[in-house]
Parts: sequence; structure tokens; C-alpha cells
Amino acid sequence: MTPVLSPVWADPQTTARLCVDSRATVPAWVATTRDARNTGLLRTTGLDGALLIERCGSVHTIGMQYPIDVVFLSAERRVVDVVTMRPGRIGRPRLRARSVVELPAAAAARLGIVRGSVVTVEEVGAGLTPDS
Repeated sequence: MTPVLSPVWADPQTTARLCVDSRATVPAWVATTRDARNTGLLRTTGLDGALLIERCGSVHTIGMQYPIDVVFLSAERRVVDVVTMRPGRIGRPRLRARSVVELPAAAAARLGIVRGSVVTVEEVGAGLTPDS
């Protein structure tokens, strides 16, 4: 069976990158529609990059097959909290969060994402040079 490493609703050939404090890092997809936000990473077997879910203050991992890091972002895209969630869990809401970034477990630390970091998603063609 072929691994599914990007959201099933997304173009796996994305040119967007997750940026941490203006530094381009890993491929990223953005869930802006209701269907994309509701589906998220369901039906994936892993993640090669990051998923930004707009208008979201809490997540769950029910139906997931692997643990993820969840990065909660304020309206200004500043990191409010970072947690690792195992499959089958319901996370508690973060009242200041307006969006979340989902990453493979341990990726947030590897990318240097900490409280106070600014996290955005940018097109690579927008003057960014990806680090990966």
C-alpha cells in the first residue's frame, strides 16, 4: 500500500512552505474550506510537511494513525501553545488560538517552534528559499 503523506484533499505537489520566524522550512498545505478543515489529516498514514487549519482553536486525533504536534496560533500567527497528541485523543481548546498547525510528532521542536514564534505559510515563489 502506498503511504499517504499529504492531506487527501490537497495537491501533493504544493509549492507553499511553513515559515518559522520568516525562515522557510517544510512543505505546507492550508485548510480553508469547511470540508478541508473537517477532513484534516484523516485517511493519511503520515505527514511530510505541515497542515495549517484556519479558524480553529481545538483539534482531535480520533481516527488518526500516528501522533502529531499541534501548534496553536493567535490571530497574529504567534504561537500560543505547542502540544503532542497521540491518536484517539480530544484536545482542549485554546481560547486565544485562531488557527492551528499540525506537524508530525517532534517536528515542532526540530523546526524551532516555541511559544512566541511567528508561524506563517508562504508560497516558495514569494522570494523564499526552502531549507529542506
